[in-house]
Amino acid sequence: MSCLEKNINICQNVIPNMRLITLRLERILKELIQKLADDAQKSLSEIVRDLIDLGIGYHQEAPITMQGAFGISRSFSKLSYGDEGTRMSLYLEKEQIEAVVGTFENTENGSIREAIRLGFIMLHADSVKFKNPYAEIQPFIAFKIKNLKNHRAQKAQENLRKIKQVYNNRQTV
Repeated sequence: MSCLEKNINICQNVIPNMRLITLRLERILKELIQKLADDAQKSLSEIVRDLIDLGIGYHQEAPITMQGAFGISRSFSKLSYGDEGTRMSLYLEKEQIEAVVGTFENTENGSIREAIRLGFIMLHADSVKFKNPYAEIQPFIAFKIKNLKNHRAQKAQENLRKIKQVYNNRQTV
């Protein structure tokens, strides 16, 4: 048995209902999530799991469709933050993977990316601004939901709000 096979067996025994997922993500998004995790003294996987649950909750209750010219829609999995990509590996519960794929109706990795991005955007909805010399709008504030019906999403939202508060407090000090 190789070293990799031994590690996989050890992980499966320690975390039986979890799966290791590796996906591509924008470097800046990964770094911002890592800062949240560091400030909260949590693992990157814990924060990402909450972001996924939050993204699932928002998409289930009030799916946001970005519609461009001539009705061409654009999903959150296709958004780019104009940065180079990186890889991220994390452990997700098997039921969470099934929920995210069922909710976003995309490939496994595409659904996970969509949920992470939507969760991150909605966590920071009050900070998202579109500006030009004549106007400034905050398009996602109108989509914020204080109490999500999905219990996992509601718990994730509460966890992430606390973490964001700690992060914001450290930034102002």
